Amino acid sequence: MPRNVNVTCTLEAWAFEELPAVDQTLLRLAHEAVERAYAPYSGFRVGAAALLENGEVVTGNNQENAA
Repeated sequence: MPRNVNVTCTLEAWAFEELPAVDQTLLRLAHEAVERAYAPYSGFRVGAAALLENGEVVTGNNQENAA
């Protein structure tokens, strides 16, 4: 039997210039990763950048195929 669920969230919006330098860098790298995405089927190109505990930055994007 279906039931109702209430979900509440809070969203904070920041201007790019207000972000800490490390977050600005990660956002830039994520945008660059989007440019390398391959999404001919869905059209949804996605990019991401993650800062690891050891200071390394890892980027990734979606790569679709017909399989």
